[in-house]
Amino acid sequence: MERRQFINGSLSTAMTVLFARNATAFSSCEKLSSDSDILALPEGFTCKVLSRGRQKMSDGYRTPGRPDGMACFSDGLNHVILARNHENYADTDPELSGGVSRIRIRLSDLTPVSDNLLLTGTARNCAGGISPWGWLSCEESTEPGHGYVYLCDPYSSRLEVPRKISAYGRFNHEAAVVDPSTHTAWLTEDRDDGCFYRFLPHSRESPFTGQLQALMITGEPGLNTGRKLNQGDVRALQWVDVDARAGMQDRLRYQAQENGAAIFVRGEGLWQFQNKIYFSCTSGGPSEKGQIFMLYTENNQEYLKVVSDTKSGKMDMPDNITVSPSGHLYIAEDGDGEQCVRLVRENGQTKTLARNILSGSEIAGICFDPLEETMFLNLQTDHLTVAVRGPFRNFTRNH
Repeated sequence: MERRQFINGSLSTAMTVLFARNATAFSSCEKLSSDSDILALPEGFTCKVLSRGRQKMSDGYRTPGRPDGMACFSDGLNHVILARNHENYADTDPELSGGVSRIRIRLSDLTPVSDNLLLTGTARNCAGGISPWGWLSCEESTEPGHGYVYLCDPYSSRLEVPRKISAYGRFNHEAAVVDPSTHTAWLTEDRDDGCFYRFLPHSRESPFTGQLQALMITGEPGLNTGRKLNQGDVRALQWVDVDARAGMQDRLRYQAQENGAAIFVRGEGLWQFQNKIYFSCTSGGPSEKGQIFMLYTENNQEYLKVVSDTKSGKMDMPDNITVSPSGHLYIAEDGDGEQCVRLVRENGQTKTLARNILSGSEIAGICFDPLEETMFLNLQTDHLTVAVRGPFRNFTRNH
């Protein structure tokens, strides 16, 4: 069922906060009105609104509000498709419920060509992730009948029959990503006492039959990573089996921790780049304002590293994350103050790319086009999907 490969830029979530509150060094973006800008950006960057909530789409439905996690898929030489979650509660009205919509965009001038619903009737579709089969949409909910990951076809021009992946467990899902070479999946849980999971398939040919597991720090069972680990810390890790059926009573994390699994404080954005897995914990770290972790393998041993926290880099509750096609990590914030997109460097330091000057809405859904010329993002409670275009590769240089 591997129809088309996702492009080298997708879900999640991205980046920075302005070092100074005044925006004199930043160019203004497309205006919603004569006196209201959207984002403050560095010189050379511009932005364009692609979609607003409640607009009529190509399939006759209206765009649901609260856009969240998002991914970018290639579609021919000059088009991309954005698969976009909506963090609404379950409802019988597809325009008000949680679910997934998509937008097909012409890259040359960032013109939306068509848009439609893909999934509806789900609850609080928050982040998600890319897979060899399409977009994975995650329910951040344990309402009765909810709490699952759903597979969506980003190339479908009509509403689809829901395809639930029960093997990935039932819990307060945030994000998911699948390794295209092995079909191993990794999953985050948005709880103050959550765990970090993987699904290990029995074979690549049967990707949804296998074992659900939780991450454990070797020699430190039950370690609270949000309170005990700091920037630069590295720990060897292993995996403990969990029974996915424990999720029916929302006890999966408790069972995992009884088996020695580590605690992660509000696991959110998740991204795979080459052989590394990056994820954010929104409320972890010394100031409870966020941590960025990386999983990697060295000499056949897996390790967990704290890439950044609020001691090493300026950030306020990182949520969605992404890695650009050239390998640079970005985070999107969901904090109490100004909301930004930030570049996170290898030494943990951060650099601000964008700041929401329209409102206090979180930024979500950050992802790149294949050439790294455009970043797409959502302003959730403003119900906007926006494209930012500019010299990203120059922006990542140290200066």
